Amino acid sequence: MAKLTLSIDERVIANGKQYAKKQGRTLSSIVEDYLSALGGGEAITPSPSVRALMGIGRGPADENAYRRHLVEKYQ
Repeated sequence: MAKLTLSIDERVIANGKQYAKKQGRTLSSIVEDYLSALGGGEAITPSPSVRALMGIGRGPADENAYRRHLVEKYQ
């Protein structure tokens, strides 16, 4: 495995380390996965929080139904 040196803002590094710790991973593994996904055409695996939200919105939004809902709600 090769070593890489990057110049990144200290706050960005701190946030990245904090995120990696919460995910139980290293910052290097997160950066490696991201860079691998850029050129490989592989789909990025959604995080658990994103997976929990997937499928919540069903079908296209109906603006008229929403307007009727608001009228009924605030009458």
